[in-house]
Amino acid sequence: MRNRRNFRRSRFDRKFVESSPSKSYGGAKSNSFQSKDGARSFGSNSRPRQSFNRPVRKFGRSRFENRNFDEIIRFIKDSVNKPKAAVVVNQPEEPGQKINDFVMNKTLLNNLLEKGFTTATPIQAKAIPAIREGKDILGLANTGTGKTAAYLIPLIEEAVNKRAKTLILVPTRELAIQIKNEIYIFTKAMPIKSEIVIGGAQMYRQIQNLRRNPDFVVGTPGRIKDHKQRGNINIKNYKNIILDEADRMLDMGFIGEIKDLLRERNENVQSLFFSATMDKKVAALIKEFCQDYVTVEIEQQKVTDLIEQKVVNYKHDDLKINLLEDLLKTEGFGKTIIFVNTKHRADKLMKQLNADGFKTDALHGDKSQGLRQKIMRNYKEGSFDHLIATDVAARGIDVKDVTHVINYDVPATIEDYIHRVGRTGRAGKAGTALTLIKE
Repeated sequence: MRNRRNFRRSRFDRKFVESSPSKSYGGAKSNSFQSKDGARSFGSNSRPRQSFNRPVRKFGRSRFENRNFDEIIRFIKDSVNKPKAAVVVNQPEEPGQKINDFVMNKTLLNNLLEKGFTTATPIQAKAIPAIREGKDILGLANTGTGKTAAYLIPLIEEAVNKRAKTLILVPTRELAIQIKNEIYIFTKAMPIKSEIVIGGAQMYRQIQNLRRNPDFVVGTPGRIKDHKQRGNINIKNYKNIILDEADRMLDMGFIGEIKDLLRERNENVQSLFFSATMDKKVAALIKEFCQDYVTVEIEQQKVTDLIEQKVVNYKHDDLKINLLEDLLKTEGFGKTIIFVNTKHRADKLMKQLNADGFKTDALHGDKSQGLRQKIMRNYKEGSFDHLIATDVAARGIDVKDVTHVINYDVPATIEDYIHRVGRTGRAGKAGTALTLIKE
């Protein structure tokens, strides 16, 4: 039985990648990065470490790897080699795009201006007028484009004027917490109540808060369904229903819960779907539940010019952990997020790095909500330097001054890659994204 379990785990680590022109690690060209202690490569004096990459089978790919794996590798390498456009500093605002032109409530406007929201993003400029007209929306925009404010601004005003209630569905707890925090910031000194409904938190406290009849409820589909079955949430009471990161929720297997919730809507409900991609699942969902809707799509810069992207090659599986540790010792590495593809690898990598003297912690879906919030708080406060995360837990991570993102495992999709590297290079500061690829 043990051998069978180990065989299954070995499938997590299979990588089928084409060779890259980038410098390799573990051979004669392994000195593209130099650590603080001067280590360039690994010779006979290096202490052997346990490999995170077990023997590779020569047939098939892991179910954790996307079918278009080679396409993902090509996208990453093209992003690395793509010339960067000049970064324009203090670019003047476009006429008519000031946030003042899109906000009617004075208190809401003052709250936005106080937090530095002065210019409307493209998704906000297109979505806010359509939402005010009561239209169903399909918004195609990645994270970091201002889509949360695009739907919160008009719906907060509607909550004040008409006491219309809003239900927001999101794929992860972290994103739910982030949206709840934005509602709190936007509605300061306003008669607006909001509640977060997520797994891993006390059910009793959520029930008490739901009885206060909040204007906004933000939650994950599974926990919202639990409250609906208990009679704590009546879907028909909500004038607006939002699916934020709809493609991610469908990929995570929430299709059944989402359809059950949408089937119980009132006929006059306003439905807003926001997604990074228009794939077949999203298209089928919106076609089933929205007969007449407006598509709001923005042309996006996939990865900001403030992020320097690099591919780091390694030749031998046994050297992958050594390469990571030498990178973390390199001058200039501050707060770092290391992405892996499975919860098991996140925990194992954390134990290995901590045993070798690094300060790390792991964030993934198997940890309780209280522990996840504690880990994020400690990371933001600088209690440890390197956060190891899976894609599920990474949704909603918003930490200032992240200097580096490392893809220890190649992501499953191009969208996951864009989302990962977007954790650095934020708020006008430069960042670096490294992807480890076996030659």
